[in-house]
Amino acid sequence: LLYSAGYVQSGKAQFFLTELDKSEQGEDGFQLWIGRRELARGLHAPPAMTRGKNIFLRRDSLKQLLWEKYESWLWSRPDNALGRALACYPFEQDLDLALEQMTMAEMAVVRAHEIGEYRVGRILGEEWEQMLYEVLGTPAELMLRAVRDHWADCLQTLPMLQEDSSGACSVHAFMGNLGNMRKAIFPALQDAYAQWLDGDAGILAAVARRGGEHWRTVAEQALDLYRAQPADPAGAIARLVETRAC
Repeated sequence: LLYSAGYVQSGKAQFFLTELDKSEQGEDGFQLWIGRRELARGLHAPPAMTRGKNIFLRRDSLKQLLWEKYESWLWSRPDNALGRALACYPFEQDLDLALEQMTMAEMAVVRAHEIGEYRVGRILGEEWEQMLYEVLGTPAELMLRAVRDHWADCLQTLPMLQEDSSGACSVHAFMGNLGNMRKAIFPALQDAYAQWLDGDAGILAAVARRGGEHWRTVAEQALDLYRAQPADPAGAIARLVETRAC
């Protein structure tokens, strides 16, 4: 069995207990654990999480998330990135098969993102987590999480998607699952996706290189601001990230 617990967005407590599928040792020190069928969990069910040197991937949670995304998309069936991702799988003919196939494909993307999170975390250190706790429940928390997510994706996920010549469906899914905060602070990524749709095969690698440098700088500037101990750290950090959108 596989168990872990901790705190997630807004300081909410989270736990899960799953059947252990497999584990692997990363070359730079992390231990990757993959859970299969979930036996118990909290209300919040992220498909992956990183704690210290341990990376947890939750297959059932990812499958549930994808089902919820599909169910939401069905209401109006918009022609968007998520719709393009869903069109890669036989949802209309065999829902169970489609969910299984999409889950298998997206596990690779989730894996890449969490490895990126681990590597970014090694650079940022414990001080980043302390700063995050200081601004829990504020827009600054969402912004800091978005900054770190973008950096992790530029470091690991986007290069992986660029290298996978058969991964067009996962590119659509990646873009379709971006939250509003992440879209707001990184419009260049939306522009790159549009260019990629038009046939620019190398644009994802290019935006990853530029974005990796940019989001590392923003993260370091946020830490510098936190160390300066402003009277309103959440407000100061939010203003910083707003001005550093790219």
